[in-house]
Amino acid sequence: MTAATPPRRLGPEHPPRQSATPGRRRRRRPAHAATLTCTLLALTGLALAGCGATPTTSGPPVTDTNPQPAAAAAPCTLLTQSDAESAAGQPLSPGTQNAPLGMCTYTSADFTAGVALTVGAWGSIQAAARAGTTPPTPVPDIGDQALALTSSNGSLLYVRKADRGFLITINGPRIDSLPDHGLAQEKALAATVVQRL
Repeated sequence: MTAATPPRRLGPEHPPRQSATPGRRRRRRPAHAATLTCTLLALTGLALAGCGATPTTSGPPVTDTNPQPAAAAAPCTLLTQSDAESAAGQPLSPGTQNAPLGMCTYTSADFTAGVALTVGAWGSIQAAARAGTTPPTPVPDIGDQALALTSSNGSLLYVRKADRGFLITINGPRIDSLPDHGLAQEKALAATVVQRL
């Protein structure tokens, strides 16, 4: 005879989850937003990884295998508001730029659509592309190398030009409903950014 397991009691250390607004269901983020968030966090982490480190030397000098380019253009000069609006197919706000992290983002007034560009050393951009469980797909004829991650939740396009790289993402109702989930629009934007980089 087997004893039944008693129901789990929630004590003060495990209170039940409460909604911020009673009677209102939480809105779930689309999976492509989670992918974009994870990618941007990975790029941010890689960009900040070297900050504040004090090198110690106790042997021969170490050669940097992933050097940062000497001068980088401001990200919003590489991708203009007009470029972003054309790709998204709707009006977007002026770009929000974080130059130290190489990011430029354009969003719609209701935040349902947007275009984002992240620029950095190719090693960091490529590491972000390969960080997930799904391997990226090579994309021909863009820059020196291009990789795409495309799923039913959207598309991410990673492009290399020499030792520099960038990530372009486009999202919104018009883009998300396309068969390629916006990859063609990302490729067109990438061609523009490659020329300006």
